[in-house]
Amino acid sequence: MPRLSSIGIITLASTILIAETVAAEDRAECTKAAGDEAIAACTRLITAGGLGPFAPFALYNRGTAYSQKAELNAALADFSKAIELDPKLAVAYTGRGTTYWQQGKVQPALADWNEAIRLNPKYTIPYLNSLPYMNRGALYYASRREYDNALADLDEAIRLDPKNGQAFSNRGWVYSQQRQYDRAMTDLDQAIILTPALAKAYNNRGFVLGRIGELDRAIADLDTAIHLDPKDPQAWSNRGAVLLDKGRPAQARSDLDEAVRLDPRKTESLVVRALIAIEMGQIEQALADSNEAIRLDPNLGRAYGSRGAARLKAGQPDLALVDLNEAVRLDPLSGLAYEQRGDAVSAKGEFDRAIADYDEAIRLSPRMSLAYLNRGVANERVRRLDKALADYLEAIRLAPGVAIAHYNLGNVHRDMKQFDRAIAAYTEAIRLDPSSAQAYTDRGVVRYLMDRSDEAIADYNESLRRRPQDARTYYNRASAYRKQGKVDQAIADYRKALELSPDMVQAKEKLQELGVIQKL
Repeated sequence: MPRLSSIGIITLASTILIAETVAAEDRAECTKAAGDEAIAACTRLITAGGLGPFAPFALYNRGTAYSQKAELNAALADFSKAIELDPKLAVAYTGRGTTYWQQGKVQPALADWNEAIRLNPKYTIPYLNSLPYMNRGALYYASRREYDNALADLDEAIRLDPKNGQAFSNRGWVYSQQRQYDRAMTDLDQAIILTPALAKAYNNRGFVLGRIGELDRAIADLDTAIHLDPKDPQAWSNRGAVLLDKGRPAQARSDLDEAVRLDPRKTESLVVRALIAIEMGQIEQALADSNEAIRLDPNLGRAYGSRGAARLKAGQPDLALVDLNEAVRLDPLSGLAYEQRGDAVSAKGEFDRAIADYDEAIRLSPRMSLAYLNRGVANERVRRLDKALADYLEAIRLAPGVAIAHYNLGNVHRDMKQFDRAIAAYTEAIRLDPSSAQAYTDRGVVRYLMDRSDEAIADYNESLRRRPQDARTYYNRASAYRKQGKVDQAIADYRKALELSPDMVQAKEKLQELGVIQKL
């Protein structure tokens, strides 16, 4: 499962000196630059006048307070007025740029951050000097996937303010997008040391931990992120993705429902919810979420990927392939896109093409256990059993709790006549998923081949308890009874197999060998 992350809008700095000549109480309140009382205090100072060269700072503080309340037009007006009064006030350009960004006005935002950087401020508060670099790198360059430029800006932000937890968190996120997970973890650990209450740092570290397979630690960090900021849809979305990887789709779906409720236009949440719906067999829901994500962002490759995966589950491999080709075109660095396309061409029986896509998925995302698992399936289908075995072992190393990987490993060991290893693999698959009738059946087959008929029959019994209408298992149990000389039980099971599957030639032949006239 595609793994999601986030960078929040950077809060505007709020500490600016106001002239000593103004009323002390209003000066102190205005300097807080947060909340209605600060807005009222700044307004009284501005209305009274007489601030001289310090008037732009009062406007900047009020603009910051408006921005934190999401009153963006009022914030924009104050920042613009501050710039009009003092065209060299760098923090006002930074604040106005961030407000433009919140309004979706990308180029004006970039122009303002560039100007703030050009002015090269030397404020006594390091955070103010680093902020335009942080916003330009974390918001503009990162959103365009210009990660080298983003890193250059964030490096400079950290140089200017080495105690800026937000900058470390944002740089850690950028490293994660480049799959430099060790560097990402170092930065995110530092962000949390510097700013222990920074929800985004826990969110981003949880995302990285999910990517490297440390799912329990990921959930712990994402729990903390949600506790610190329960209104952040990305944290709910990220936790849902990790819960899906943990095999807990119902809980994952609950998290994604909350993420979508908090922000119905957040395409990443819609895509993850679509993937969860596919896992739960809710194909119509998956298609609806994918279509909505594409409507909101026609260039979102992951949305085409989720729609393609849903269409594949619906038995439409050709339509799925159209979507998945588009997913790869839009996001050629996405290992998930190649993995999903590999699934589609594999479903069409084009196993060598599928293996090529899985190879690329693994090159781009070396820790994607699903790519190894499905490449193993393709290699098994073309009877490259040694390669299939290696793929399943790597899939298990990366995600040891996935029952199907152990089951598939058992099949390969069986085909390679490594029966003891096959039984060990099937036993682990059953431990992880006790409801799997097929794992009991196939373990029974191997025990039958090893002349352990009593154990084989016990496995077939467990399988039929879970899947009582399976003709093949009745046939297998009949063969085990016959080997033991229990002819009546064998005949009864061959009859049941033929009753459930009238076209089962083998069952009919066995009854003929036993001299039984079949009556249905």
